[in-house]
Amino acid sequence: MRSSKYALIAAAILMTLTACGGGSSTSSWPTSSQPVAAAYIQSVAFRNHTAMAWGSNGYGQLGNGNSGNSLTPVPVTGAPRLVEIATGGTHTVAVDMGSTVWTWGNNGYGQLGSGTVTARYQPAKVFKNSTSAHTYLTNITNVSSGGNHTLALDATGTVWAWGANTWGQVGYDTTTLGYSMTAWPVQNLPLGGFKATLIAAGGGHSLALDYSGSVWSWGNNYEGQLGNGTAVNSGVPVQVVIGSGLGVLKNVVAIAAGGSHSVAVVTDGSADTTKNMVISWGYNNYGQLGNNSQVNSLVPVPVVDGNNIPLTGVIAIAAGANHTLALKSDGTVWSWGYNGWGQLGIGTTVDSHVAVRVPGLSFIDRISAVGNHTLVFFGGTAWSWGDNAYGQLGLNSTNYVMTPTQLTGAGYRSGLFP
Repeated sequence: MRSSKYALIAAAILMTLTACGGGSSTSSWPTSSQPVAAAYIQSVAFRNHTAMAWGSNGYGQLGNGNSGNSLTPVPVTGAPRLVEIATGGTHTVAVDMGSTVWTWGNNGYGQLGSGTVTARYQPAKVFKNSTSAHTYLTNITNVSSGGNHTLALDATGTVWAWGANTWGQVGYDTTTLGYSMTAWPVQNLPLGGFKATLIAAGGGHSLALDYSGSVWSWGNNYEGQLGNGTAVNSGVPVQVVIGSGLGVLKNVVAIAAGGSHSVAVVTDGSADTTKNMVISWGYNNYGQLGNNSQVNSLVPVPVVDGNNIPLTGVIAIAAGANHTLALKSDGTVWSWGYNGWGQLGIGTTVDSHVAVRVPGLSFIDRISAVGNHTLVFFGGTAWSWGDNAYGQLGLNSTNYVMTPTQLTGAGYRSGLFP
């Protein structure tokens, strides 16, 4: 799935920003591991086959061996060659060429899967089921990093989870501690044929797309982000529906999980990508559902453009804390939702309740929404915009940016590296 242009881009996101003060080149956060609200004020990508990270580093989430913030990309050290990388609230997860999972950063909820709650400043392998036998999680094809939890998908279609389980987002019983320090298979997914093809970890909820094109969700549901027609949290995976009494959502080809909202791309079943339509559900206070309202939705609703026409022709989606992105097959990028830091890339800080085209971009092939900032990629070039208090835009400054701005240098690719 990594090499597909139609795969989910940066599904590991995201929760409301909790630290938005002035940034600097040195960390202003404590370096001891502790339970904290997700921040999503760092970025990751590949450059010339090397995993790079930049921005906030108070818990070692940049993976370069220290806790100092960086205003420009720095190499991740201490791991073999990585092929996929995703950033969470204050931690990072990656997969190496041997399909083994590595994590680093904050670990107050066990989100590193290391069997402890100790932070790490460099990558270390994730344990499977228990640390007693020193068995590592392997055979992984996709990872996603949430607010304080992590998901992994293996080659058999099994979904693994670890970290915070406050709302049931790891999908199994950890009621004693409220978190898991090692990876376990998500429980109560349907037996006898269930096979996940994509995963997405949000601020406090999780999504999985199965081979039949239906979506399963679990965790926090206060704002309806599970899409099952209720606002009741669930530690057991439930299916996303199309409406009360109208059956299960089908024909989904991409998913993304935001802070408290969810997004999907649905198709008519043909190979014609111009028919691909974006839908969303959950929290909508800033218009992040893109349906020209600010009303939460417990079931999926169509995203529309400024003419109130459903947004179609979409091949990839990404969800930030409270903003959302879509990439069309013509290479154009569209955004909607919260824009207080310019993360929509439209030159203002005014929210948009409908999808608007990001000006000045064409031929983009990868997109990423992280917290309150945005990254896009094409041909070795990367652009960023939005919140930059900790240098998370990689532009060697801490000034927020309202329009796409190119990173210095070439050779950049998104965290989903072919």
